[in-house]
Amino acid sequence: MWSKNVRAVDENGEPKFSKNGHALYRQFAGDKELIPALREAWADVQNHHLASHGFDIRVDHRSYSEQELRSNQPCTAGLPPRGWTGKG
Repeated sequence: MWSKNVRAVDENGEPKFSKNGHALYRQFAGDKELIPALREAWADVQNHHLASHGFDIRVDHRSYSEQELRSNQPCTAGLPPRGWTGKG
């Protein structure tokens, strides 16, 4: 589960304020069921714009495990490759 505080707005889209003038916030939260739908919708937007600009590549919203792919990311644990050289 993730959440984020966002500015509260009224029915006209104007920011809401408390009686003492402080900005009001509301919590926007997502759950495990909402996240895949958001990812799919965002991939659809990206793919639409890629196609409209002549690119023949597509964004896949599924995770690597859902695509049955393995990540080729190297392990980054430990010292950086060209990091510390023993200099004090």
